[in-house]
Amino acid sequence: MHGKMAGHAHKPFESPQKYLEFLERPERAQWQKPDAIVAALGLKGDETVVDIGAGSGYFSMRLARQVPRGRVIATDVQPEMVRYLEQRAASEGARNVQAVLATPEDPTVSGEASTIFLCDVLHHVEHPAKWLARMHQEARVGARLVVVEFKEGDLPQGPPASMKLTRAETIRLVTTAGFKHTGELAVELPYQYVVTFER
Repeated sequence: MHGKMAGHAHKPFESPQKYLEFLERPERAQWQKPDAIVAALGLKGDETVVDIGAGSGYFSMRLARQVPRGRVIATDVQPEMVRYLEQRAASEGARNVQAVLATPEDPTVSGEASTIFLCDVLHHVEHPAKWLARMHQEARVGARLVVVEFKEGDLPQGPPASMKLTRAETIRLVTTAGFKHTGELAVELPYQYVVTFER
């Protein structure tokens, strides 16, 4: 249980509150471009989307607004993040957000999901091959997987270079687990790449 995902090895925060503030810091939107990413997903409004490693709900709440007739299942391995997600969804009136506690070994993907979203999560997973294989088992045929990860090198944002996964490594890991690589999401990000797959 004490792998990278269980402990978030590079997370320099003593408290969940500090981590929440870090995730929600206003300047993040300038380089993360969350609204552009969500728009590029082209959601119709009635889908089920799983936001894995949802943290503070940074993407979950944006995704929820795009699927008013669908739902967002926001998972995280930290109980305090799941509690926060529940409180945030209630306070923002996002009735279509369901917070779920996952484990570091199990991505906990609903078989109803048409889109599985992973932003800055895969580099935290201690056994990514097994974890992705489990995801492949859980996902329904035709489900889309969208993976956002940090580009190589020393950048102003993101984890240390040693923790990063190159685009090629990400594609190899995900396709080895059984997903088909379908391309890139049509969005330009300064520090990240976005690759797409299908179950």
